[in-house]
Amino acid sequence: MQNKNTKTKVNELDPNTFVVCHECNTKHPQITHTHLKRSHGMNLDQYVAKYSLTKTDLSCFNVRDLRKATLANMIKKYGEKEGNIRWEQYKQKQAFSNSFEYKQQRYGWTKEKFDEYNNKRASTKQNFVKRHGVEEGTKKWNEYRKRQSYAGVTEDYFIEKYGSVEGAQKFKEVCSKKGNSIDTFIARHGEILGKEKWERLCEKQSQYRRQSILANNLFNEILNNLPETMHSTIFFDSKNHEYFFAKKGYKTLFVDFYCASSKKIIEFAGDYWHGNPNIYVPEYFIKQANATAGDLYLYTLQKNNILQNVHGCKVLLIWESEYKKDKEKVIQQCLDFLNE
Repeated sequence: MQNKNTKTKVNELDPNTFVVCHECNTKHPQITHTHLKRSHGMNLDQYVAKYSLTKTDLSCFNVRDLRKATLANMIKKYGEKEGNIRWEQYKQKQAFSNSFEYKQQRYGWTKEKFDEYNNKRASTKQNFVKRHGVEEGTKKWNEYRKRQSYAGVTEDYFIEKYGSVEGAQKFKEVCSKKGNSIDTFIARHGEILGKEKWERLCEKQSQYRRQSILANNLFNEILNNLPETMHSTIFFDSKNHEYFFAKKGYKTLFVDFYCASSKKIIEFAGDYWHGNPNIYVPEYFIKQANATAGDLYLYTLQKNNILQNVHGCKVLLIWESEYKKDKEKVIQQCLDFLNE
């Protein structure tokens, strides 16, 4: 997909903004048919063949970046809804056209031919040398490696390109899009499939999440005092698995103890890891968490607020020190909460 409206200007100090014409040594965002015809009397195919180039080599990195078939570019060109639809269609088409089945049906390729084709397309030093010769190929390979490790992936690159404020913000946005969340999964796979894939991943992760011995002791005591008819609706570490809540626009939240029949949650908060305000002043720095006690406690409250106001649950917060001080009292408090 090429967006003809995308433009970039030559910046002599930024090699990402230009390519050099091998005929006249001038710099351009891209080597065009018009330039070659008017200035050198040749077309693009003749130019590419003469200098052992690929069509990709005719455009600078910035132009190639703007023309890439990406979700962001499609949304920018077609809008949120249409952009997402076209992105899904593009991915499906690309997946099939790059498959062995397609190449076999369309061109009659064997599996050996298909593997050979993919090996030739790979960005390797050997392939760069084969295309451009030893000296030029090695130079292009080193430039490619440098660009891959810098352009579009480091904060310095974004600040250099967009300025300190906008660059830092764009870098933050890129990092958030690369991370795994329900929002990034929906962006990659679409609303329905993205949500399904994210929930499968969370279910898998929940099998390996572990709570403290104290928390498990409390939850097992609670379970033993509940009617057996409720047991199938109870979720915690050693019973089924930790339950989680996932909703677009919000961070996925795993909860310590969940009763599905009543949508009630019991959160067992370690004093140290959650910054218990009855023990720590807000400014106290929790080294292992790399945060202040005040920040950890605020996060705990924010999580419970989302569980209550976004996911429609009732939440009871139990502190570790409360349970250690009077186990029977806390167990009864939890049972009263579940039976309300």
